[in-house]
Amino acid sequence: MEVGNHSLLALGIDLGTTSVKVTLINNESHKVEYTVSEQSHAEVLSDVGSCGFEQSPGLIFAALQKCLLQIPQILTCNVCSIGISGQMHGLVLWKADDGCGYFDSQFVTKNASNLYTWQDQRCTPDFISALPKPDSHQHLATGFGCATLFWLAKHQPEILCRYDCAGSIMDFLVTILCGLDRPAMSSQISASWGYFNTTTRSWNSDILKEAGFPVHLLPWVVESGTEAGTLQFDWCGVPAGTPILAALGDLQCSILSCIKEENDAVLNISTSCQLAFPVQLQDFEPSRTDSAGPVSHFPYFNSRYLAVAASLNGGNVLTQFVKMLQQWFSYFGITIDENKVWEKLMNSDENLDETLRISPTLFGERHAPSKRGSVCGLTESNLNVDKIFVSLCHGLVDNLYQMMPCTFLMECNVKRVIATGSVVDKNKFVKDHIFHVYGKYIPVVQGKATDSALGASLAAIKFLKKT
Repeated sequence: MEVGNHSLLALGIDLGTTSVKVTLINNESHKVEYTVSEQSHAEVLSDVGSCGFEQSPGLIFAALQKCLLQIPQILTCNVCSIGISGQMHGLVLWKADDGCGYFDSQFVTKNASNLYTWQDQRCTPDFISALPKPDSHQHLATGFGCATLFWLAKHQPEILCRYDCAGSIMDFLVTILCGLDRPAMSSQISASWGYFNTTTRSWNSDILKEAGFPVHLLPWVVESGTEAGTLQFDWCGVPAGTPILAALGDLQCSILSCIKEENDAVLNISTSCQLAFPVQLQDFEPSRTDSAGPVSHFPYFNSRYLAVAASLNGGNVLTQFVKMLQQWFSYFGITIDENKVWEKLMNSDENLDETLRISPTLFGERHAPSKRGSVCGLTESNLNVDKIFVSLCHGLVDNLYQMMPCTFLMECNVKRVIATGSVVDKNKFVKDHIFHVYGKYIPVVQGKATDSALGASLAAIKFLKKT
């Protein structure tokens, strides 16, 4: 990438589920001066089997370090603010002042737990229903930090005895970079953990204590956009003393990076699916409890909220379909390259068979965790792979439409839908169906891919004073 002038820059970091991305933008023009990403390959086996989704913090930080080392130091030395976003809901445990930090130009995380990610399924619907009701407008789901802590307290209490701090993977990073004794968690992340009241901006401490929850592990909470501290050491050319925001949600930062007008909604399909838009202050009262339905309201910026339909089923479902085909071929002793499978499917010229309907909810939904995928309308004429793949692609969009239909968008005065994400960019069947089902009633445009790292850097410019 061509390097522009060397004025002050904001550094945005996104610790995603599969990759880490770093973006540098000009403080004045907001022009991207440099961007780089690396696959983290951080997945580790869980001791609870297939229902556990865990990652190595050390491998995530190693990918981050690799990104930063690729940036010319003539740029990193001009960084004056840092914003960090990442995968919400997840939980990491660590012990303060016990081997976790940045030593000899490397992150050391040997005394931290694995990251229990947002995809974790160890909290069954029965387990969730037996937990105390939160004092919050948001419902609770598996994969949420507090739900995972409840599960660990009941089933593996010996793990909790090893640690005295808990936070998201981003909070863990900010704690190390700023040299904090305890993590400072933004309200965006706190709300994604459950048992957090966004009106009082506080944990449901009394409810949690009465239920035997390890309240002492919870971070202290700050408003989104608050400075958590300053960088305590020179870091790959970024100077010590650089102010750092308390970590932000990847969803909020992705919306910030993409939204152009006041009444825009953003539809993003990548690993999962989201359709979200900022709610006007007068149109939502957080004291009113959200029903256990598909639309949730998460803190955004400046005391506003995002109305969000967040499906757990997106590109991950299509990936599972490709893996299934490979396994079928393997059963007959045939090895086929994954890239060739994708190429063949994407180049299909099949149209949708109207009699074939696929509900693609392989991973359930947070509002309906027991919901699973289904197929109906199979006939002797639509059993070919292409027709099934096209129907699966359409099913992803239809599932999201059921969660947040056009009638809901129009009632909330949404004037335009911006369609983004890697699946929208690469998959014509998904993109065309988005334009078909949403475009009937609301203008739909394809936008640049949402970019949480870009959004994090924009937040750093907006909320941190320039040095």
